[in-house]
Amino acid sequence: MKKVIIFMIAVIVVIGGITYLMKNKTANQIVPTISKEAQQKKSSQNNTNKDIVLPWLTKENLMTGHLNDDSLGLGNTKKEVVDQLGKPDLTGNYEGAYYKYNHKMIFFFPQGLPEDIKDSDPIAKLMLDTDGMKITISLLNQRFGQPKETDISEVDDEKYSMYSIGKYDLIANLDEQNQITSLELYMADK
Repeated sequence: MKKVIIFMIAVIVVIGGITYLMKNKTANQIVPTISKEAQQKKSSQNNTNKDIVLPWLTKENLMTGHLNDDSLGLGNTKKEVVDQLGKPDLTGNYEGAYYKYNHKMIFFFPQGLPEDIKDSDPIAKLMLDTDGMKITISLLNQRFGQPKETDISEVDDEKYSMYSIGKYDLIANLDEQNQITSLELYMADK
């Protein structure tokens, strides 16, 4: 019986010692800490990343009819699109005939069906799937000012914000969580 009591006391002492070490040494030794220099470096890297986020998403670039850093923009022809990008991954008819590439960029033409598009037909609208780009309304407001219109689309019941960019309109389509799902660029209605 005496041995059991001594054993129990030893166990309690060991557990108490481990608890003491964990409370007093964990914060200083086991959990990694970030020095002030490392925090400043990380902070400046985050600021740098904010400064270079989507460098193509500027008023100057959009005013040239380009929605991304690609050389194709509004006014380029079907022939130029196919010469540069090859056969589209997907074609269809939604608000006009379209060619979709890389599951990201969609080129719309004024015709109703893809087979009706002539080589000389110009791109009438660009649409970019922004999944993974983390574009926010706040970023768009910072770069382009307040939207000229925010509403619900009659076509697909999605919320959108429209910005005036020179002779073009930029539309940011939003999902239920107000995340931007795509951007559209086209000639503004007069």
